[in-house]
Amino acid sequence: MSKRCIILNPRAGRGLAEQHRPALEHALHRAGLSFDLVTTHTDRGATTLASQAIEQGYRQIIAVGGDGTFHEVINGIFSSRGPRGGEREGVALGLVAMGTGNDFIKSLDGMKPGDISGTVRRLAEGRTRMIDVGRLTITTARGTSTRYLLNDLGIGIHALVAQEVLKLTRLRGAMVYAVAVLRALAVYRPRRMTVACEGHEISRKFFLVSAGNGRCQGAGFRLTPDALLDDGLLDLCLVGAVRLDEMIRYFPRVLKGTHTRLSPVRMLRTRRAVVESDTPMLVSSDGEVVATDAHRVEVEAIPQALELIV
Repeated sequence: MSKRCIILNPRAGRGLAEQHRPALEHALHRAGLSFDLVTTHTDRGATTLASQAIEQGYRQIIAVGGDGTFHEVINGIFSSRGPRGGEREGVALGLVAMGTGNDFIKSLDGMKPGDISGTVRRLAEGRTRMIDVGRLTITTARGTSTRYLLNDLGIGIHALVAQEVLKLTRLRGAMVYAVAVLRALAVYRPRRMTVACEGHEISRKFFLVSAGNGRCQGAGFRLTPDALLDDGLLDLCLVGAVRLDEMIRYFPRVLKGTHTRLSPVRMLRTRRAVVESDTPMLVSSDGEVVATDAHRVEVEAIPQALELIV
């Protein structure tokens, strides 16, 4: 029997994950599924817990929280080594979405936020699929660091929205992102960047640069509506300098994913992309701010790298 570790972030969804903890434990016990549950109480704590769980021999890691929790857990998985020194072989990831944005699961048919019964059913059935992840290499004046992403990379207004979300501790649900977007729009100005990928190099002022493994970012904005989790590629959404009134007018189309043919928008598909700027870049990934002063960001798809319980 596979050892199963559940990593729960009690702060996810403004406390939603902790509220649902008793129901989740009860449902797992009723289904006869064995598990050990641990909680994270510090920033990046889920990364450490996931790495430790694999080193202790757990073969199923179940993340309970939002996109940020999932981001931390996969970084723990990809930074770990198994009990015999092998890298992550036979480790499967399960997800229970109880966050604020819950963007990643929008790319997975049949999954929805807070779906405890569905989670238990998927764990009992044990079906999995292999999906891609992204490797993110960030260079600042202090040096270079590497992270892994599950859903998306954001630079520009995208990252500023993620930063504003962290400040809005008293709001919940879609209202958090609505207020964060308005705050970001009030202060953000397009920055000059150079985006290079296979056969393309574009230097201009950008309002937004996004790379998607999944389809949605920012609590439902379909920035990369045609992205696939298992094609070995990342979808890029590049939005040039636009006026505030134009951006507000485009928002309904971004929510529907019908913005891709607008004149300020450039959509590309690539295995690897590099973004550089002479001014510090704010960078987010999976809803988390991962750098505030990057000068170079490289993102690369790693095909079929993660076994996901579906």
